[in-house]
Amino acid sequence: MEKTYNVLVVDDERLSRKLIIDELNNMENLRFDIVEAFDVDSAILQILRFRPQLVLMDVQLKDALCFDIFENLSFRDFQIIFITAYEQYALKAIKLSAVDYILKPISTDDFRKAVQQAIEQIEKNNYYNSIKVKQLIQQYHQQEDSIIIHASKEVFKVYYHEILYLEADSNYTIIHFTNRNNVMVARTLKYYVDTLGETFIRVHQSYCVNTIHIDKIVINQLKSVVKLMNGVEIPVSRRMKNLLKEYIQK
Repeated sequence: MEKTYNVLVVDDERLSRKLIIDELNNMENLRFDIVEAFDVDSAILQILRFRPQLVLMDVQLKDALCFDIFENLSFRDFQIIFITAYEQYALKAIKLSAVDYILKPISTDDFRKAVQQAIEQIEKNNYYNSIKVKQLIQQYHQQEDSIIIHASKEVFKVYYHEILYLEADSNYTIIHFTNRNNVMVARTLKYYVDTLGETFIRVHQSYCVNTIHIDKIVINQLKSVVKLMNGVEIPVSRRMKNLLKEYIQK
């Protein structure tokens, strides 16, 4: 099922709003839930009500500039693309960290590139936000459980939520982290499987994953993998398929 993104289109001309909405609806493999606004007040109201992920807006709105919107908001958790006939406001747009500043008449290629870039940024933010939430849950349930890692050149403490997955390499283990380079440790994978908490599952003879970082579990005739939030895919052994099916149903 395709993901749907919340989009607010702000322009004081109805025809301009329609053209932008048509451009959005013509984009392949993307779905949008779209609302409209025609001035500063209605834009602020829609942002507060609808909480858009992406805002496409004209600069000049009737007798006001769209920049007034941001002076009346205490937060900004959405991406912005300016679509306007005025070149002179580009600097202000840059200061607002806009994804792009598109001049009318709209070029379809420029529009699609800007929207794709905005979607990538939305997904990037979603990934890091989900990591933060899972880390908080992990910290709460595990009460900040930690382990001392004895690597070849250093000894350091890490919290469980900082470990992505562990990989066997003969009698050694490679530990992959969320916030530092991976390290090789002179201990077997079984040692860590027996030592770490219940959120760690050995999905394969050579791999043990931290379940708080699992984004998706794919089990079918073609392949069986655990996909982590950072995009890494970990193979699943035949023996572990049923266990993971039970995990999915929890």
